[in-house]
Amino acid sequence: MINDLTLLFNSKKYEMDLKSIIFFFKSFKKDDEWNKKLSNKYEKLSEMNLEDIKSNLNELKESGIYDYETKSNYSKLFTSLYDKKEAIDFLRSKINKDIIELYYRIEPNNRTITIEKIDQTAKCIEVFKQF
Repeated sequence: MINDLTLLFNSKKYEMDLKSIIFFFKSFKKDDEWNKKLSNKYEKLSEMNLEDIKSNLNELKESGIYDYETKSNYSKLFTSLYDKKEAIDFLRSKINKDIIELYYRIEPNNRTITIEKIDQTAKCIEVFKQF
């Protein structure tokens, strides 16, 4: 019974872990069949009944995709990347575009966008391309 309660209480965390994994593989690995298969396993995991949660999590564990019982450094990596989703999406949108367009957005009275920050963004995009 304790294991069942743990599953129920942690179902939202498991759902977030799975969303993070899916985000990573959608962003960096273009295997649509795998992504669709995995997407169906996390969708509203926290709203499922106990038996469905157990079944889905065990299936993911057996297939080597996600082990909910073990703490993994990979989960931390995926979650930290998912937390930076907006920044990653911005970088991905700028990869094949001319960064010079950002120079035209500089306003003399606004210090949030500066030439230095644009140059740092350009360097970040280059590193992101290599990644």
